[in-house]
Amino acid sequence: MATLEAVPLERQVIDYALARRAILAELSRGQRSAAEVCDAHPDLQRAARYYGEPTDVGCPICRKQRLTRVTYAYGDELQHASGRARSSRSLAGLAARFSQVRIYVVEVCRSCGWNHLCVSFLIGTSVGESANEPGGVPAEGSDVPAFARRSATRESQPHDDHTRRRVAGRARRS
Repeated sequence: MATLEAVPLERQVIDYALARRAILAELSRGQRSAAEVCDAHPDLQRAARYYGEPTDVGCPICRKQRLTRVTYAYGDELQHASGRARSSRSLAGLAARFSQVRIYVVEVCRSCGWNHLCVSFLIGTSVGESANEPGGVPAEGSDVPAFARRSATRESQPHDDHTRRRVAGRARRS
């Protein structure tokens, strides 16, 4: 089982253990049904199968199988890769390469479909107050190497072939 403690510069940690306990208490009192809490989306089940990491914790609902943890990474700098499932081993690389990446860890039972958000946290190279704001850039005096800093004002350029052909076609007609 991978540990989340190995991730460097983990900050703004939100632990959802109390919410998990509340849901399980409501389930045991009959205020919720198992069908309500065992509603894992097929994409989440697929991510658990291919990218999930097994834990030693048994499923609190069906008690048939051990839970699997799925880690998702979100961030503007990730561009098209934002929202993809990742292995926890790749988090150190993301933290070193990007200024801000929000990580979500979800536990999933591949048998009954129980799923719950366990923890979310922020990783990355930004360490200053300005970096905590969306689009913020680390301060010049920070210990972040210059090649790792990203410009917040950099404009996007057309990257796909369809866009390039369209732009080239307009230039020819002018």
